[in-house]
Amino acid sequence: MSELRLQHSRIDNRYDVIERLGSPGSYAEIYIARDLQSSSTDKGGAGKLVVIKALNPFLQGVPDADLENKLIENFRNEAVAIDRVRHPHIISRLGHGTAIDLGGRTFHYLVLEYMEGGDLAALCRRQPLSVDAVLYYLEQVCDGLAYAHSKGVIHRDIKPHNLLLTADQKTVKIADFGVAKIKFIDGKDEAITRVGSDLYAPPEHHPLAITAPLDSSYLQAATLPGAENQGVLTPSADVYSLAKTAYMLLTGSAPREFSQRSITHLPPHVRQEAWAEAVREVLKMATQSNPAARYASVPAFWNAFRSAVTTHDETSTNGTVPVAPPIPVKPDFAHDIATKLNQDLQPAPEAISSAPPKIKNNSSPNRIVVDISDAPQVSGRARGNNTSFALNFGDSHEQAASSGFTQRSRGWIVALALIVFTAGMVLATIRYYRNVPAAATSNSNARTNARPNTGAGQVITSPVGREFLTTTDVNLRRGAGTDNPVVGKVPRNSRVRIVSEDNGWYNVVVVEYGAPKQNPKSADEGWLNKNYVRAR
Repeated sequence: MSELRLQHSRIDNRYDVIERLGSPGSYAEIYIARDLQSSSTDKGGAGKLVVIKALNPFLQGVPDADLENKLIENFRNEAVAIDRVRHPHIISRLGHGTAIDLGGRTFHYLVLEYMEGGDLAALCRRQPLSVDAVLYYLEQVCDGLAYAHSKGVIHRDIKPHNLLLTADQKTVKIADFGVAKIKFIDGKDEAITRVGSDLYAPPEHHPLAITAPLDSSYLQAATLPGAENQGVLTPSADVYSLAKTAYMLLTGSAPREFSQRSITHLPPHVRQEAWAEAVREVLKMATQSNPAARYASVPAFWNAFRSAVTTHDETSTNGTVPVAPPIPVKPDFAHDIATKLNQDLQPAPEAISSAPPKIKNNSSPNRIVVDISDAPQVSGRARGNNTSFALNFGDSHEQAASSGFTQRSRGWIVALALIVFTAGMVLATIRYYRNVPAAATSNSNARTNARPNTGAGQVITSPVGREFLTTTDVNLRRGAGTDNPVVGKVPRNSRVRIVSEDNGWYNVVVVEYGAPKQNPKSADEGWLNKNYVRAR
């Protein structure tokens, strides 16, 4: 597994990466960052927090060209899907781009809004949700999912972990459209691919459908109405996952015993509820193996579920459970969100569907992004001692109004540096010609005292920026000296790039390991004694 090096870096001269959220996924890493361009409108003045979703095809090993191209295409489709379904209960995309990380690897990324309240999976695990709370959240999810279906987008990975909450935990939004099916994007229906999560995916696109046991009713699918359309993915696929999600919200437990099977019963602590039997019937129908036997749409499922709860809930005084009304989708919704977030959104979904955002495989660098030594933190986590820099290839955002002043200041600094450099060269040349005889007589001594890796008469240059090979297994330390803690281990014959040096120690970045990495958590950057490397 080879992770990206983005901790405490700046992307597109705009996003300060603070930390990674959780462990990497199959082919993507999620980071929390701060948007510097929103600092003028943010209440705290530091800038709003956003999420950076970075594509990394190398997380499962070195991919072939076809797989890498497919992953990039899926990443692009996720951006298209999110833009098609801008809605109060669906996560918003704020930008995208292509960049190079601190280790020199090119990657593509999406910028998404940050949801501080966590997800519904964590919420219902901490304490069981009341029926009122389940209806309150589920209605919002159904509202957003039905809108997505109306725009030809089938999510295919609905589960509590992908239902995110705002800081006050009053609003839920659907996230992770990475495997969404966008109908009619090319004028035809493609073959159904195996994607989704084991516990929540329906049999028609379940990732383990070939090997896992199936409900016997699925074998009789050909005899049921609508079986002739089984090869076409329909909204009933999301209805299936939605019902499994409702099961977890009601019970606080994941539907493990019902993987690829209908929900036939509820846990003992729920069966005693007045609405239990009616809800079980709704969930059973929604999770039928045959798509044609389920509820055909999300609104149909929601109406049946709400009716089952409110009709049989003895705790309700008037036969209904108080649920917040759906948030209306106004025609100028994209403009309202732009005002709320103080961000420049992409064009409206209609414009994007005909001209989707282009994620390029190659582009030319337009700025240098240095490592951030004073980056803001979240949850009090400590920062590392990175000293590397990265080139950035962001191509989707305009510079802030102050960027012109920054460019002019940089120009003056570069000009001053050139003047100092030229003056130094002139002084060095004058000194050289004044001391030619002394230099000639001491030439033999210079050869004698030359470094072991430097030939006679060869100019000794700084090792910074050059690549070396390790001569033995060597520990990487947090700083220069053996009194600093070990942060990683580099095997013999590994290729490292020198970033800086300090009193006989090199700060290096591992470019290529000489043997497979034994500890995935081992750092790829640190300090080592210069006696343990040799020139290539």
